[in-house]
Amino acid sequence: MKRPQYVFRPQLSIPDHRRAWTCLQQMPANQRKDFLVRAILAEEQRDAFKQILREVIREKLARGVVIQEPTKPTEEKEVPKQTLDFLASLCD
Repeated sequence: MKRPQYVFRPQLSIPDHRRAWTCLQQMPANQRKDFLVRAILAEEQRDAFKQILREVIREKLARGVVIQEPTKPTEEKEVPKQTLDFLASLCD
């Protein structure tokens, strides 16, 4: 029985391909296959997680539950004495 094969031929004119090729070249030769397997499975998990997250958000929005951060009261700044003196002199 033949083993399945996949040939990776990046187009180095495409920035993402160039970055992927650089990452792959930095891996020791005996670890590249495992690295590619982990990368593919991580992408699959990420897609599944994104789908679950979208469903949860849709469900929460459908129920009208929106979580908001409590607003912080603005700090009152003290007016400098010179400004108060100037304003007082205008009133005289």
